[in-house]
Amino acid sequence: MKGRGFWIVAAASLAVALTLFSGCGGGDSSSSENASATETTASENVSSGPLTKKEFIQQADQICLTELRKKDANVRAALKTLPQDNPQPVTKEAAGKLVILAVVPVYDEIIEQLDELTPPKGDEAAADLIVQKYEAALQATEADPTVALEAGSNPFQAGDRAAEVYGVTKCVL
Repeated sequence: MKGRGFWIVAAASLAVALTLFSGCGGGDSSSSENASATETTASENVSSGPLTKKEFIQQADQICLTELRKKDANVRAALKTLPQDNPQPVTKEAAGKLVILAVVPVYDEIIEQLDELTPPKGDEAAADLIVQKYEAALQATEADPTVALEAGSNPFQAGDRAAEVYGVTKCVL
């Protein structure tokens, strides 16, 4: 019985760590109508010219909301793959693999889409900083995904701050 209790604690810890690491950017559950509108708008976000700051923020927020929903679904699916009655705890390596498979591809897509937006004239450096901070965090996470699972560790925090300073509030990676 002691082994099973340990497994439950380990699985619960992994679930909490993945949830914390994966952010909560999509926390405002809106109607499916709004979700469809967000996904449609996010797919049309590549601009032909500089956006206004308001447009840039709206499009960046839409990208993040759409993609973070995908990340949440990936994490839920990954957690379901964990054996429920296995007496062995989840290893750090297995947890890291879940991060690589469930979270990293979505974050890579978010960064790519943000990089494709054309920022307002004069705000290029701020937009580049957001992308650079997220790219650095993604590279660090790919190099060692287990670090992102440690309590109090969020390699994407600097990117989140840069985005929030600019006004993008839905990109909490």
